[in-house]
Amino acid sequence: MRGVIASGEKLDADALVAKARSIRKMEGHGPCQRGHHQVNLPVGRERAAQPDRRSVAAAADGATNGAPLHVVAYDFGIKQNILRMLTREGCRVTVVPARTTAEETLALNPDGVFFSNGPGDPEPLSYAIETVRKLQGKKPIFGICLGHQIFGLALAARPTS
Repeated sequence: MRGVIASGEKLDADALVAKARSIRKMEGHGPCQRGHHQVNLPVGRERAAQPDRRSVAAAADGATNGAPLHVVAYDFGIKQNILRMLTREGCRVTVVPARTTAEETLALNPDGVFFSNGPGDPEPLSYAIETVRKLQGKKPIFGICLGHQIFGLALAARPTS
């Protein structure tokens, strides 16, 4: 949703509406078409789990025998704090570019796959939608914001007006 925030005593509502309408719409603009968003963690590099914490999931079922869970995180504009939170919970995180294929991700043998937030419209991200379809049922997948919208499209959900 486009918008403008303004303050002051003499505001021209029509001018503000015109300004909001002049802002480029997000529809049709995928984040990776403008270039990949970099984080302080180099893409493809791992961020180690913090030593004193285990994942809640690992602690619950003991499946990892104390080893950190390995999460592959697709970067559509990922926030550094998400990486901090995953490692705080005891995960070892490998950040990969948004165009990483399902086969490349599966070769990393993760315990789970995370699709990050980003800016942009998920509909033009056909490569990411296809990746979700190929990962579905093979590894646990989870996401936030744009990542979650990609899941919906991969499962044939369509936005309503």
